Amino acid sequence: MYRWLLLGTILAMALAACTPNEPIDTESTSTLSATPQTETTSTPSPFLTFTPTIQDKVIPSPRPTRTPTLIPACESYKVLDVNALPQQTEGKYQGWRLYIHPQYHYSVLIPVEWGACIRDRYLNLFFLNDRRVLTLVIGTKFADDETHILRTGVPAGDVVDGGTVQFLGQTIRKRMIRYEGKDKVVLYGYKEDLPYQIPAGNLIFTISLDDFSSGPYEEIELSPEIQQLADAIVESIQLSSP
Repeated sequence: MYRWLLLGTILAMALAACTPNEPIDTESTSTLSATPQTETTSTPSPFLTFTPTIQDKVIPSPRPTRTPTLIPACESYKVLDVNALPQQTEGKYQGWRLYIHPQYHYSVLIPVEWGACIRDRYLNLFFLNDRRVLTLVIGTKFADDETHILRTGVPAGDVVDGGTVQFLGQTIRKRMIRYEGKDKVVLYGYKEDLPYQIPAGNLIFTISLDDFSSGPYEEIELSPEIQQLADAIVESIQLSSP
């Protein structure tokens, strides 16, 4: 009897030594499942942004394309691809583009970096310079056409003489609208009997240089350089055969 009691005591002490003092962390144990686990692949969100690198150098992002600005001189006009026009290869007009009007059959040379647009009886040649929209307006009609193509008014300022230019074999006078010492408009072809309308062959031209910028009127000024360039455009005009 005493021997069985002693064996029981020894067995109880052995079991106590094998039992851990801290509870088992059941959350860290893995459980078996009868259903096999499906491996999932994470898909990057399309809304995430990142900067790719090559050899620790940041790849510059493309610069945003400037939104095309509506040119006041060409609103509702057809814009011409000047760069696709024939180019002058020699003479004082070297590099300029040749445009031939499809209806009135006259040609004009367009300077480098200038644009052009056309509608009905008007061809507008423009140059964008900072906030300036410098525009040479060439209006044309047949001599027997009673349509009014002459501009309907001029801005504030004094009318002053601007010298002469050569146009299709004739010398024509210029008048400027000058306000507070700044030239605002140049009008070509002044004559007492036919002011600012220039007969040439079976055509009548009306030509003026303006600044169609949206800034304050006081800031507008047609520089001597721009006026000389406009004079050269006017003198380049030639009549062509149909």
